[in-house]
Amino acid sequence: MTRILIIITADHLSNARAMAEVPPFSLSPADAATLFVPAGSPSGAAPATHYWASGLFTPDQIAALRQLVASLPWAKCHEYDLGTEPQKPWEILTAMGLQPLEPDMP
Repeated sequence: MTRILIIITADHLSNARAMAEVPPFSLSPADAATLFVPAGSPSGAAPATHYWASGLFTPDQIAALRQLVASLPWAKCHEYDLGTEPQKPWEILTAMGLQPLEPDMP
């Protein structure tokens, strides 16, 4: 299985979660609802303009992701090795002109 990072724009969050519920992903509605988490924004301040999810995917799921992303201008898909490229998600975010969200202060 291969690790994939998926980055989507915030305005398509519900669409992406709905797609996660159909084959070949077939997540439960509860799992799909938590799949994408806030990633960043141009300033690093909330609200997030982009969300992301990372995980291990089967070859069939990767093929489906690549096909989807090719037709969705609001989604990006990146393969990476967590063991040798642990910073790659942050590098991708930076290359997109985004900063990680600042933590909420008490």
